[in-house]
Amino acid sequence: MNRTARFIMALAIIAVVFSVIAFAVPFHHTLSFWIAYFAEMIAIVLQYPVFHSAFSGETSQSKVYGMPIARIGILYLGIQTILSLALFVFGFVSAFPNWIGVVACMIVLGFSLLGVIGTDIAGEQIQKIDAKSAASTSEMEQLRFVTSALPSMTQNADLKKSLTALAEEFKFSDPVSSPATESIEKEISDMVVAVQLHLKNDSATADEIRAVSDKLSQRNVMCKNAKAI
Repeated sequence: MNRTARFIMALAIIAVVFSVIAFAVPFHHTLSFWIAYFAEMIAIVLQYPVFHSAFSGETSQSKVYGMPIARIGILYLGIQTILSLALFVFGFVSAFPNWIGVVACMIVLGFSLLGVIGTDIAGEQIQKIDAKSAASTSEMEQLRFVTSALPSMTQNADLKKSLTALAEEFKFSDPVSSPATESIEKEISDMVVAVQLHLKNDSATADEIRAVSDKLSQRNVMCKNAKAI
């Protein structure tokens, strides 16, 4: 039995248990009773689309973002159950106006749906921001990985020392890229690739390593200035 089937079965059990309580206990079957009963059935049925919306994402991260939506669904069902049982009890009061039950159930439904929609929108925005942030750090993360391996590509002690220092500079540089730094980061990437090729044919020099360091410093100043604005 898959997860969806188990969830539907759980909802069916809740509906059956609630129905048994509703009809086994000698409540007065007034209009208020039927309003409360059908409002509860609606709350149970709506759990499926709510949970489907919450956990339909393909990644584990999207499912984590769906948790607040699922909580709202459970909270809605809990509140509606309490409200429905209260309306059942109020059915014993002959003067209890039916419109109160209608309004109360509609308010609970309305606020719950608004909560689900609002939380879903917020979750989508957070995922977009996270995706953008991940993309904006990918270039520098790649350069960190490449430069960390450069010292092992030479036996020259001076070059190894310079390359180790360069790797440290990349390690502690601002990892977040921006449209303003795209051009200089492309230059840095090309320069790093050139150093890598020169190390393979033993033609690398301290000057070109220093040039990469200087260009990286320029890029970091640009990042700092952009944040100060």
